[in-house]
Amino acid sequence: RQVRFGAQSEDTSAVTIMNGNAPTLTSGWGTGATIAGTGSVGRITIGTTPSASGVLTFLESWSSAPHCDFNNETSGVVPTKVVPTTALVTVTATLVAADKVSYHCVGF
Repeated sequence: RQVRFGAQSEDTSAVTIMNGNAPTLTSGWGTGATIAGTGSVGRITIGTTPSASGVLTFLESWSSAPHCDFNNETSGVVPTKVVPTTALVTVTATLVAADKVSYHCVGF
């Protein structure tokens, strides 16, 4: 479910500010990685042998690329790069197995 400003049944110019369906961990988060939450907010548990970057794919596209923040709750390591699009977000960071990484994305 999406929350939209200016949304009317015929209004295609509305802006999505929140994305309610759970995204998928497309690549890079490690074998056995899990996710809990929505396209707007949630937590990723890093799996074994993660890459230097991970891709989170939204199940519903945003009307414009959202602003996304990621925070490693375990180590406090801040991602070096976060690149969101309307369909996905790529996060470059030092990922370690079993770390908990929270995220928050909001449209504008």
